[in-house]
Amino acid sequence: MDHGNLAIILAAAAVIAGFFLLAPALLFPGVPPDQAAATPSPVTTVPVLVTPTRLPVTPVPSPTPEGITPYRITYTGYYSSYPVVFFPTDMASYRESDPSWRFNSSVRFAYLEENHGGFTTVFSVPYPVWRINCTLSAWRNPEQAHLRLLLVDVETGTTFEGIEIRTPGAVVKNVQSRFRPLYLIVSTDDVDRVFVSLEAPAEYL
Repeated sequence: MDHGNLAIILAAAAVIAGFFLLAPALLFPGVPPDQAAATPSPVTTVPVLVTPTRLPVTPVPSPTPEGITPYRITYTGYYSSYPVVFFPTDMASYRESDPSWRFNSSVRFAYLEENHGGFTTVFSVPYPVWRINCTLSAWRNPEQAHLRLLLVDVETGTTFEGIEIRTPGAVVKNVQSRFRPLYLIVSTDDVDRVFVSLEAPAEYL
């Protein structure tokens, strides 16, 4: 092979080698050559649970005198955004029933029936005046039975009313709150049954 052919072959080899050295920079501008050819790492998408800032409010249906079907209030596990989740240290002022109201009769329009404590779903009441009639039942260990209850506004954190009962019995509290988003907090110790009756004057129905 003469020197001319050898020079052509060496020049062609140098061009090809240069192309492979410069290819990453041309194909991936701004990326270091040692990273341009690397296989990208897989990206894992993590789902994010977004909690709505405004909780759904269940309006308590207005029963009719001809066929009254009380609405059952239930507990919920979604209470992390509730403004009040603890009871006050002293609830002695909530142990006595309010004076009897002037209305002749009352009708139950909603109720909560459980054997343990919890946080209820948010609800609203359409009546300007109503009352909470709370009964504690305990037959296994009645002397140790203890119940606490709070009625709270979910938007403002205002406590409208509270109840504390020690040993089996009942406490009635009057409430003046209409169309507010409310929830109940209930705490029990050695309680076999909790029955909370929401009642309105019969003339409102």
